[in-house]
Amino acid sequence: MGKIICALFLQIFLYLFLWFLLVLMIVFSYFDYNEIDWNNNGSVSLAEIFDALDVVKIKTKTSEDNCLDYLWAKDGSFIKTICGKANKGESK
Repeated sequence: MGKIICALFLQIFLYLFLWFLLVLMIVFSYFDYNEIDWNNNGSVSLAEIFDALDVVKIKTKTSEDNCLDYLWAKDGSFIKTICGKANKGESK
């Protein structure tokens, strides 16, 4: 009985680990690491990584620079804008 419980916990752990890796691959294929720092504190937390699943970036053009606007996908509310040299990402 103990071996069955141990095997079940191992399967659950592996499933959750693989799911987490899939989330990381999705997020970091769309965003650069520095883009995900939504609160601009210099580091990216686990919550910010999961928040990135609900963010869209839109390429905008101002009179001087190409910019990226970051918006919440659920309601379109504004998060931040990155323009100029800091803007290395592309809208996909």
